[in-house]
Amino acid sequence: MDRRMSRVIVAAAISMALVLALNACELAVPEDPTPEDPTHTLYEVEQAAMEELSDKTGIPVEEMVVVEAQSTEWSDACLGLGEPDEVCAQVITPGWELTIHAEGEYYVVRTDESGGTIRVEQ
Repeated sequence: MDRRMSRVIVAAAISMALVLALNACELAVPEDPTPEDPTHTLYEVEQAAMEELSDKTGIPVEEMVVVEAQSTEWSDACLGLGEPDEVCAQVITPGWELTIHAEGEYYVVRTDESGGTIRVEQ
């Protein structure tokens, strides 16, 4: 019986050591850095949109408030606001439609997903 008991104790100790080793390995694996925080990305897009609107209107960014941000898909790379003489790639372009309030007016600003392309609706 003593021999059997010591085998059980050894097996339990080995099992516990394996569990601890596996947990340690799991903790050492870095998290996947690719998923982005959409809130952070949207914040950057909002800032870029307000800066573009400020350039066009002269209203300081500090006096602007984003009152609505809606994820959308535009029908082309010009965000559906191409000029008559402008050539726009005909590709579905994910992005944002932002409503910005400034100096008593509401402005609609369209962006691509990253805020790299920005168009202000007239």
